[in-house]
Amino acid sequence: MLYVLLDMTSENSFFRPYYDILPETLECMPVFWTEEELDYLKGSYLCMQINERLAAVEEDYEKICALAPDFADICSLDKFKWARCMVCSRNFGITCNGIKTAVLVPYADMLNHYRPRETKWQFEDVSQSFTITCLQSIAVGEQIYDSYGQKSNHRFLLNYGFSVENNVEPDGYCPNEVPITVNLSRDDALFETKFKQWWIKESHVQTRRIRLSMTDDERFKAVMSSLRIIVANANEFHSIVPLSLANASAGIHYHRNPNREAMYPLSTANELKSLYLFRSIVDDLISRYPTTYTEDLEMLNSKNVEIDPVTGQEQSVPSIQPFSNRRNALIQIAGEKEVLHFYLHFIEVGLKMLHLRSDMFPPTVLTMGNSSSNNNSISLAMAPRGESSGGGEMESVDSVAGVSGSSGKVEAEGNFLPSAAVAVTVAASAQDDIYIKLENMLKRVEKAETNPMVYNYCKNHVYHIRIQDERKQEYLKRTADYTKPTIV
Repeated sequence: MLYVLLDMTSENSFFRPYYDILPETLECMPVFWTEEELDYLKGSYLCMQINERLAAVEEDYEKICALAPDFADICSLDKFKWARCMVCSRNFGITCNGIKTAVLVPYADMLNHYRPRETKWQFEDVSQSFTITCLQSIAVGEQIYDSYGQKSNHRFLLNYGFSVENNVEPDGYCPNEVPITVNLSRDDALFETKFKQWWIKESHVQTRRIRLSMTDDERFKAVMSSLRIIVANANEFHSIVPLSLANASAGIHYHRNPNREAMYPLSTANELKSLYLFRSIVDDLISRYPTTYTEDLEMLNSKNVEIDPVTGQEQSVPSIQPFSNRRNALIQIAGEKEVLHFYLHFIEVGLKMLHLRSDMFPPTVLTMGNSSSNNNSISLAMAPRGESSGGGEMESVDSVAGVSGSSGKVEAEGNFLPSAAVAVTVAASAQDDIYIKLENMLKRVEKAETNPMVYNYCKNHVYHIRIQDERKQEYLKRTADYTKPTIV
């Protein structure tokens, strides 16, 4: 960047034709936005990143001027900021003669972004040239695109000055993300213990910021692990962090990673507290925006009718101009809210399954086949009290549990009350009921959720810990009821 700034001062520079075609201003880049335009991002964490970027650029400029005072006569702070954005948004990372470096490539840096990629680029050592190769046929006159990579919209907007309206990969993955902030509470009686034995070993900052997208990746696992440890009681915490200060002083060391140990639920109660804390964090982030997600989508989809100056015909055009700073900002914050609302839904599904109890259900019902059938089929039917047989976001339990209205069967009506002629009420134990109900709810989640992450969490985390805790309760009850024989 410094080379470009210095070389631009020479009229005889070899790269003068390239410098002359570079844009004089970068008004699309958020670091150059006006206060009114920055207000479009109100509530977004991108505002903080813009301020951090501006502070970093100014700090670098002042350091350079302190070392070389004459630099201020050659380049102003605004020019320095322009050069930083120009180089960051246009450089290509290549390997040239075995050396990794970043370069500016005239003309190649004019290619717009598109996913999935249609071209690839590299430096050819044999021909000593930068080459772009098509990965598919491109018709004459068609625009040639480059892929800037699989990135979230906040990276596109901050580094390149645009947002992608439908930032979704061919496999359905959306890279958009939102940072989730987690902190240890000083009101926690275990604050000092957790801070010394866990937090300080993982990070030297008071606040951890982890970026989440709508996928079950390592970042999501890190958030859930952190939440479980933050809300853990003494028994739960020491089950994953067994190294006490006494053990440390005695030279006894346990090679266990707390975050890895907390990758799965510690208990039903702990998971409930973790999800409630998670929900409070998400609710707080959503409350910072002046508009709702629905309002953002309505503004993005709104149209105006205008007269085409060439044809004279009416045409429908977006109310907010495409590629404008206003629209780019709206796309960015709508993408953030989509991620946040996804996690609100994710949390609510998890909480419903964690709160599931046997007393929330009517008695188990057996619907039996008619007497003419050789194999009398039996199917279980159950649903939470007050739940209709066909409503709600998920598929009703009756269709999952197997209640049928076909020939030879009697369909349960209302709240799954059987026909007295062909059905009987079974006095099943509460333990048996909860296992069946958990499995039924898991099936409902599997059928209802389009994002597999929700089902995988319910299956591998919630269902697992509920079954584990139910069995633990059964064991404790059996041992409590057991009376030791008297030895004479």
